[in-house]
Parts: sequence; C-alpha cells; structure tokens
Amino acid sequence: MFVNPVYNTILLVLFWVVGSGSYLHSQLSRYRFPMDGHDFLVSGTFGELRNAHFHAGLDVKTDGLVGKPILAVADGYVYRVHVSPDVYGNALYIRHSDGNISLYAHLSRFAPLVDAPLFQRQYATKRWEQDLYFNAEDLPVRAGQVVGYSGNSGHSMGPHLHLEIRDSLDQVLNPLIFFKHLIRDDVPPVLQRIAFQPLSPSSRIGGRLQKLELQPQGSNGQYAVPGVVEINGEIGLEYQAFDLLSGAPNPCGINYATLWLDNQLLFEYRLDQFKWDDKKDIDIHFDYAHFLKTGRRLERCYGESGVDPGAYPRNGKGGRIELYDEQVHQLKLELRDVHGNRSTCRVQVRKGSPQPLPTELSFDELTTLDGQFEGNQLVARLRYPSTRHLMGLVLQFPELQEAVVRPAWYENQSLFFVVDLASLPHLPLALVDPVTGKRIVFDFQAIIDPSHNTPIGVGSFSAIFPMGCTYGRLPLKLTQTPSTSFYCSDFYQLGQEETPLRGAVKIGFDAPASILEEHLVVAQKSNRGNWVFVGNEKGADGRIYADILSMGTFCLMADSVPPTIQSQNFVDGGRIGQVQNELVINIEDSFSGINPKRCVVTLDGEWVLCSYDHKTHTLTHGWWRRPDPGVHTLDVMVFDKANNLARRQFKVYF
Repeated sequence: MFVNPVYNTILLVLFWVVGSGSYLHSQLSRYRFPMDGHDFLVSGTFGELRNAHFHAGLDVKTDGLVGKPILAVADGYVYRVHVSPDVYGNALYIRHSDGNISLYAHLSRFAPLVDAPLFQRQYATKRWEQDLYFNAEDLPVRAGQVVGYSGNSGHSMGPHLHLEIRDSLDQVLNPLIFFKHLIRDDVPPVLQRIAFQPLSPSSRIGGRLQKLELQPQGSNGQYAVPGVVEINGEIGLEYQAFDLLSGAPNPCGINYATLWLDNQLLFEYRLDQFKWDDKKDIDIHFDYAHFLKTGRRLERCYGESGVDPGAYPRNGKGGRIELYDEQVHQLKLELRDVHGNRSTCRVQVRKGSPQPLPTELSFDELTTLDGQFEGNQLVARLRYPSTRHLMGLVLQFPELQEAVVRPAWYENQSLFFVVDLASLPHLPLALVDPVTGKRIVFDFQAIIDPSHNTPIGVGSFSAIFPMGCTYGRLPLKLTQTPSTSFYCSDFYQLGQEETPLRGAVKIGFDAPASILEEHLVVAQKSNRGNWVFVGNEKGADGRIYADILSMGTFCLMADSVPPTIQSQNFVDGGRIGQVQNELVINIEDSFSGINPKRCVVTLDGEWVLCSYDHKTHTLTHGWWRRPDPGVHTLDVMVFDKANNLARRQFKVYF
C-alpha cells in the first residue's frame, strides 16, 4: 500500500446528526474527540464572524504542529476525498454507521488507507486536484482510528484541525455541543461596545439621524451604560462582543443573544446550526457598511425589513425599539455561550423631545447641496438655506412627475433631507433645490428585486442579477467613466461598495480586437485603490465574464506578464542529498494569480505529482521511491489565470 508523505492534505470530517433536543444530547457519548490527550483546547468556535461567512466548525489546537494524528470520531467509512488549494485544502469526509457525517480540514496528509487510492487516481488522471467518492465497503474506519495528520493546507492561517458536523440536509451543526463536556469554559462573554442605529427616516438618536456608539462600564458578565439615551422612531440595538474559553486567549464567537424592553422580549438570536448556503448571511447579521468604514463588526439585535432571516431564526418582535410615552424604560441585552455563561448589559432609554425646525433662515454665504447614500437612504444636506427652503426640495421622476421632500432636521447652519429610496414606487431622476436650481442626480438603472432575475447594461458593460442575490429590493446605480489607453474598457461603477450581496452577480465586457485578446481579464478596484483580478471567463458570444461577490468599480484589462519560476530547496545543476525527499519550486504571478489546474511538472518527460500551496507560492514534488542515480531533467510549466505560460528546466543529480 502506497504512502505519500509529501503533499499537504486537508481532512474534512462531517457528522450527520439525526434529530435534536434530548435525542441529540443522548448521542454525545457516541462521538469521541478527534485527538488524543488531556488538554482539549480550541482556537475558534462555531458561528464566529469570519471574513464574509459564519465559521462553520470548531478549530482544534494542535500545539502549532503539523503531523499530529487525527482520529475518526465514530465508526463509519470514508465516502469522499477532496484535494484542492482552496478553502479546506485537501478534504476527507466520513459517513458513520448511524448515517451521520463528520469532516476534518487543513490536514497535512491522509492516512495510508486513503493515500493509496488517491495517489492512484492522481497519477491516472495526471492531476493533483481531486474529488473522489467511495462506497461503504471501500474504506471502512473505526472510532479512534488515525485518518490523517494535522496541517495548514487550504485557507488556513496556521496548523490546526477544523472539525465540522453536518446533518443529512447539509445543515452545519455546532460541534461544541458534542464535545463541551471535554472543553472547560467558565468565562462569560466580553462586551466591548453597543450602538443605537436609526431604522427609518423619522428615527432620531439624541436628535440626530446617525448611529450612536457607546462603551458600557463593567466586567465579568455585568455591564451598564450610564445616563439615559433619548430615542425617537424605530431604533435598533447593536453590539460588539466576543467569548473566551478557559485556558485559551483566542476570541471566539457568541451563539445566543436576547434583547428585552422592560419585560418584553424584542429579539432572540440562536445560532446552533445553519444551511451551508446561508453562511454568507453574516453580511446582514452585522452592519456591513459600518464595518467597511471602521473595521468594527456590530452585530444586530434586529432583522432587516423585507429580508429573509437566512442563517438563523429570529424570535421576538423583530428587535425594533420604539417608545410611545415619556417614561424611562430599561433595555437588557443578554449574551450567552454554549456552556451557559452569561453577560448582561442594561441601558436606560426615553422618548426624546422633537427638535423644532427654525421658522426663518438667512445667510450671506452661497447655498450648497450635497448628499450621501446610507444603504437605501439618501441623506441630503443643504448648507446656508433660506426661509424658502423650509418648504422642501423637489424629487423628480420620469414623465415630469414630482414629489416634495420636507426637511428632516436642522443642524450647524444646514437643513437635512432624507429620501427612502426602497419605499419609492418608481426610480427618481434627481433631487432638486427649487430656489437655486442645484440638484443631486441619481443615475439609477433599475430596482433589483430578489424575486426575479434582472439584467442591466451600459456601454460595453453588462450585469445579470440572479434571483436571490440581494438582501431585499435595491435601487441600483451604474455609471460609466472614460479610462486611459492603458485599460481595455471604460470604468464602470456598479452600485455601492457598502451594499452587500447575498450571491454572485455575473458581469461582462465586450472584448476589443487586440493581439492581447487571450490575456483579457476583468478587474475590480479595491478599497486600497489598486486593481485586483476577479475573472476571465470567455463566453460563446466572445465577451469576457466574471462572477463578482461585491459591488464596486470594474474594468477590462490585459495581463500579459507570465509567472516566475525559481527553485527553492535545490540548485539547478546541483546534487540532491540522500536525506532530501522533496523538491520545492517557487511560482509567483504579479496579477491574475497562478492557475493550479494548469501546473505541469515532468521528470525526464514523465508527469510527476506536485501539490500547490497558494500561501507559500510553492509547488512541492516528493517521492516514495528515490529516482535512479544520475542526472535528471525537471521540466516546470505554469500558467496564470490570464493564460500566460512560464516554463523552466532544471538539471538535478541524484
């Protein structure tokens, strides 16, 4: 039986847990911990707020080591093996005798019973990346049997074991529920800040239509905000917090939250499981736009109007706070972890007194009009207004229709106006100051409705918004800006970066006739100001397409620079020592990135297996039997994602 010790592998182990409640707890003894030892420490928990997704498993510490044995948690059989440089890297799935599925990820390599058939398939297909399925009688395993070894493959930032448990409906369950009797935790969640968020154009917090962030006082599970917060209209509460496990400094996620107004439950959040496709609903679990601006994830204790709850159920009154009398009321936020540790924060709130508008205005300075989009709202500011402006601004629609927008409040020599775009029956053309003629032009192309597909296009650019790809109705702007000769298209601003997408949107460009046509790529401008590759799918119509996961500015570019190839642990023309059992090659690309499916390495003309690690930019070839003594030719061919080829030959002596 073949053992390949070279390439990094990820073991994914999935548990399918049938039932819930008391039945679920009766099954806890059926599963053993996936590692031996007495100190069961984890660095990450289920439901943590990760980059663009809820964390779907439990990150088990391996002392920062690669190669620690990983054990099957129950009897069953290996039914899937997935090898890839992406996400979980090399992956292995085990279906257990009771029908459950368990997953281990980020392993360095598999156990011999898995390695042998995998190696045979890789050489038969001449491909390192694989996705294999097996029958029950092919690869049986017993509880506690070694099925792989800890590693750092895929999208991992350090050696550890990622464990997932899923059910037959592909719902990801919280693994900590199964192993919490082994993992000590007597630390309550730590609350860092809370925030009040206005939820309608008429909402006010301290007289203003803007978020108010506060730092609670207290510790060890007991927190409070001094004073009284004055609110008007519908308001939402948000919080920033993390959980800790005993003996581990890593900040973890919090799975349970409740919000009470006096004795009435307003909101309940429970994240014990979610469907795999719903993991990206994290983007509406916290204030996405605020996160892009500040880097702080403020989790919401309220649901978005007209938006599917997605990843988790929400109970209560939807979390929206609205007061109807002048009394002081008490809000209570309670956070709880899986072990039952609780933290409570109390805040006093009162209905604020409305701020009256002035009756007369007169300034010598020139009146100016500007605006800022905040989600589906436009907040317009008219500086140095006159008394006539108290009558309002004019919202213009197609076919000469108009509506008056009254001022919302007055502050710092400015009148503020709020336009709720999502509630409008038609797309507006402009917001106009009837006194000075100044205007804010909207440039809306369409209203994106998640109930159906919506195609739009301007110039050489097109976009298709498929059903369900947005969170609710979305008025969409699409603007075209001329570019320089360095680019292969104009620049197209699609929507706002602050608006999250629930699913991918396909965008496309006309491909200009050029000697660089095969190297055309779609690029997106990052928040740092540089351009990044997002795709280069060539359609049957000759256009260049890409699937995007965020709004922004896009263009068509040409990437004609090939990757670079360098030896890392050997010298061209040098000898390979007796103790060396692998050759490592550095491959890097300056823009579109390496295409791992088009990396080919041969030794004396014969294809050899190489694993690819995008973190270290390396191809690694190892051997189970050392090549014959003498000189050998190592030929490396690498493509990037823009179809540029790099090729280099090395002479090596064994």
